[in-house]
Amino acid sequence: MSILVCRHSASEHLGRLKPILYDFSLDYQYFDASSSPSASFPADPADLPFEGVVILGGAASANDDWAPLRWEYRLIEQALARNVPLLGICLGAQMIAKVLGAKVYRAPQAEIGWFSVEFLPPAANDRLFGTLRREMFFQWHAETFDLPGGAVHLARSSGCENQAFRFGDRTWGVQFHPEVTPAMISQWLEEDARCENPECSHPAAFHPAPRRIVRRAAKAASRVFAGFCQTVLDWRFRR
Repeated sequence: MSILVCRHSASEHLGRLKPILYDFSLDYQYFDASSSPSASFPADPADLPFEGVVILGGAASANDDWAPLRWEYRLIEQALARNVPLLGICLGAQMIAKVLGAKVYRAPQAEIGWFSVEFLPPAANDRLFGTLRREMFFQWHAETFDLPGGAVHLARSSGCENQAFRFGDRTWGVQFHPEVTPAMISQWLEEDARCENPECSHPAAFHPAPRRIVRRAAKAASRVFAGFCQTVLDWRFRR
């Protein structure tokens, strides 16, 4: 496999990242946390020949004692030890931060819906975010994390100080959701409404973004994911 993708529910998938992987001729395989993955994956992630890792979001907390998360924490440790390209989105970013020694905790306020993300001066030289300054991205999180020691702070929002960081030159965590499509957002809202999740009462979640914002977010996401895919290819051919 080229990319190992950890997902925590069927509706939280690669989204906009999938066609970018195809553009770069990169294969991927899902580790499905919700479908008893032990039969298809070794107990020790060190036995897997991955060239990149993506940890997606999910309803779980990074502080939950859940067997699939414990396996993913070992995977993150392996990726860091090998300096393999690693990208965490939402829950994935919180998990990477935790492995790096930072705390994950309840945020002062939840961000659910479309919010402005400000990219900080260090992001100008980052291969994922170098062309971005301020963008609207979809968010769905009630927890946040401290910036890990040694990490570079890349982005913030008014409600969440740590929206993106880089650790070393091949590890990134983003709290927002660059991967989402309008169809994914609709599905998340429907699923949570059926489960009577109180987060669905958040008013921002029910106001679709104008098409121009969705188009701009998609363009920004393509830049971000292209930067990550190029990092995987560079790692493959230079190691």
